[in-house]
Amino acid sequence: MKTFFKTILRCFKSNISRMIALTSIILLGIAFVSGLGTLSYTIDNSINQGLLSQNISDLVIKTDSESGFSDDEISSFLESSKVEKGVSYTSLDLTINEKNGRLIILPENGFTVNALAIEDGRLPDNKNEIVVERSSNVMTSPEINSVIDLDFSLSGYPLSYKDLEVVGLVGSPLIMAKDGELDLVNEEDLELIVYVHADLLSSLPLPKTDISLILKERNNYELGSDKYFEYVDKVVNEFKSTNSDSFHYLTLNENKSYKTMLSYQDKIDVIALIFPVFFILVAALVVLTTMTRLIEEERGIIGCYKTLGESDGRIYFKYIFFALVTGLLGCTIGLPLGLLVLPSVIYPAFNMLFFIPDFVLAFNCLEGVISIVFMMAVVILVTVYVVWKTLRVSASQLLLPKAPKPGGKILLEHIPLIWNRLSFKYKSTLRNIFRYKNHLIMTVISVAGSTALVFAGFSLQNVAAALETDSQFSSMSRTLNPIAYLVIVFALLLAVLVVFNLTNMNIGERVREIATLEVLGYHDKEVNGYIFREVVIMSLMGIVFGVPLGLGLMAFLLNYLDFGSVSDIKWYSYLLTIGSVLLFVFIVDFFLKPKIKGVDMNASLKSVE
Repeated sequence: MKTFFKTILRCFKSNISRMIALTSIILLGIAFVSGLGTLSYTIDNSINQGLLSQNISDLVIKTDSESGFSDDEISSFLESSKVEKGVSYTSLDLTINEKNGRLIILPENGFTVNALAIEDGRLPDNKNEIVVERSSNVMTSPEINSVIDLDFSLSGYPLSYKDLEVVGLVGSPLIMAKDGELDLVNEEDLELIVYVHADLLSSLPLPKTDISLILKERNNYELGSDKYFEYVDKVVNEFKSTNSDSFHYLTLNENKSYKTMLSYQDKIDVIALIFPVFFILVAALVVLTTMTRLIEEERGIIGCYKTLGESDGRIYFKYIFFALVTGLLGCTIGLPLGLLVLPSVIYPAFNMLFFIPDFVLAFNCLEGVISIVFMMAVVILVTVYVVWKTLRVSASQLLLPKAPKPGGKILLEHIPLIWNRLSFKYKSTLRNIFRYKNHLIMTVISVAGSTALVFAGFSLQNVAAALETDSQFSSMSRTLNPIAYLVIVFALLLAVLVVFNLTNMNIGERVREIATLEVLGYHDKEVNGYIFREVVIMSLMGIVFGVPLGLGLMAFLLNYLDFGSVSDIKWYSYLLTIGSVLLFVFIVDFFLKPKIKGVDMNASLKSVE
């Protein structure tokens, strides 16, 4: 038993570089998936927490009556059994100082519902003081402590109030999008929103135009969820059945800012689903290849176990244990890394779209956990299958080194015009590439997947840049850039790990050939070229398939996002993708040169008779 566990430890020691690469690939995949998977939830939670702290209303009721709400109507809503808290006030959309504006009279007790966040200064103490809505992409507010005049007309009568001091800049929770708010008359962007003291217009018989309500059971639902809106709609229908048809009920679904936020979250959800699924499939493929080769390389050791009478269960345990330690190590580090780092990096970008509250850390681990289960299932199932396949072979056969695959003619040899022009070293390289077909397929698919993700990242940047000129999507485009950078960085890291892992395994499998070349007097440069030439050619094949695959991925993504087009992708994105992947291939090859140099030439004597 003690000796057996020593062999397990030796397995970890002799495969340390493979273990690190495998752990890193799993870590990277889980971090990417869990980070993007929780992004929408974190943004939603942070913004909702900010809105709830300002007592955002569930319902705003307006009336068509020129005289506004009667006292009885106000009381019936505020005292309803469905209502937790409410406030009535006057809000008028009109031209103020030749700007499309809104004039709001502050309730005597302030806004207990839709409370104003004070960005700077304070609220008015008297009728000579006002506050204004903070500046946005469409609103330019007067400076605090400045003195302005208010000129507007009510019912055809011009009114002018002189020397009013701006004592504060405020933010309403109903206007959190920096694209501003529309007026109710012309549905055009509001350029100025002014909040005045109740005494300023006390001499005028102004109607109560708005009632904002917080419903009693809203804390039973997550703000903005489907169940929340179902609950609000149910209350609205009850109000409609007992009140006048002249009332208009505006839920958060009718609020421009909140609707914009939900729309952007839907788009992020699409990105957070498509990219991680693709990413995790590529990572799983590399894991599958790695575990398959590890077990095949240890055929001789498995043969020894069988000869010494070790049970199949203990042999299964060794490799499942290796797979579990490697996988769980990657998952254990990757999950919290993704959940903690990625949302906090991307969240500030939403400051371009919204007046966002402070970042509130919140976890939605579902996608991360699903990815972990999927990844670990792949690792264990592959391990069990390859061990089972190996155990079916007799111990005597396992103790012999596996014979190298016989060479044969490749398709290119049947095209003399090309084949005859190739030098010997390239003929040898191409024969080796196509001799190990499984290795070729796994390498090409893995590099193609990584390349597709890199291309998608660069393409997403192009689309974002193209949309900046579109007023409808300009803000959204700027928030896509951090996500695009994230995809590029993670995809390039994946490409590095994929190439490193596959090249490292390739060297491990070819030690006899490498040693033979060294014995025959080949120089280091020639031996390195023998191995790395194959890696570069297979990587080029992967890139050739990866770029169109990435183009297809972007077409699929943009179709679901319903904006942008593959025609927005610039020519240089193709070059950047090819160049960056190849650059990292050469970097990996450079760092693996010492491993070839360290191959023992005596290994060439261990031939299969």
